Amino acid sequence: MLSAVTHRSAAHWYPFVALRDGVQHTVEDVKVAVLINVCGSIGLAGAWLGLSIALPINLWQLMRSYRKRRLSTQQSPSLQAQ
Repeated sequence: MLSAVTHRSAAHWYPFVALRDGVQHTVEDVKVAVLINVCGSIGLAGAWLGLSIALPINLWQLMRSYRKRRLSTQQSPSLQAQ
């Protein structure tokens, strides 16, 4: 099964684990391939969800720090003049 995963041909490329054609598949092989594909899909969905939550939060923090830095540079010369 590992050789089937690592073997890539240009004509038949699959983004998920696929069993080879012409080979007798047991029920266990199919279950393992389905389990690997489901786990990979859940992992990709979780990563997408995490990034979609983290991106707006990090952008908000970046804009807030940019605004604070900009305000502190504008106010510091006036404070020194007094």
